[in-house]
Order: sequence, then C-alpha cells, then structure tokens
Amino acid sequence: MLTSLIEKAHSDFISKYTKAVLDGSSPDHQTLQDCMQRVNAIYFPLLRVLQLNLVSLTPPQILAVNILHRQFVEEIAFGSAVFNKQSPVPRVTVRIEDRGHSVVVGSTVIYFPLK
Repeated sequence: MLTSLIEKAHSDFISKYTKAVLDGSSPDHQTLQDCMQRVNAIYFPLLRVLQLNLVSLTPPQILAVNILHRQFVEEIAFGSAVFNKQSPVPRVTVRIEDRGHSVVVGSTVIYFPLK
C-alpha cells in the first residue's frame, strides 16, 4: 500500500514538474500544493510506521528511511526530508528534486521521539 502510494505520487509529481520545467516555467503554486498534498499522503502514514518501528524500510529503490546516528535524515525516493535540529519543535523540510531542479515544498512537524 505504502509502496503504491509512493510510486503514484512520484509519477504524478514527475509528470507535472517536468512539464513545467520543459515549458520554461517554474511550477505554479497549485502544482506545488498538489505535490505537497501527495507528500503528506505518503509522509504521515510513514511517520506512523516509524513511530512503531524506527527502522529502515525496504525496498530501498522505492523508499529509504535512514535514521543515522544522532543525525536524522529521512529520504524518500523522489525527494528528501531533513531534520532541523534548530527548530523548537522537531520539524522536517521536504525537498523535491528532479533532473537537477530542486524546490522546497513545505515542512511538517514530526511527533515521535528521536533516539
């Protein structure tokens, strides 16, 4: 279920974002909003999984969640979420990247204790 959600979000995002780049325009606000909703649709279920397991998930080509020793970086197949240690509330910034183009589409609070 989670894998298919990720694949669908990846496919939808790549098609919309790549089209905007090829058209010579940057993605519009609505495209970014759509993208963020898809990221959230994946990310929040993922956080619930992490709350229970706090382990890497497989297969890595679809989803790699790495909780590094005292450095908390989660990577998703089509983007990355980086833990912000300076934030008063644990927070990740979701960055979507494709073909060398990169855009920050938002941040979300994480609720589980990082160990």
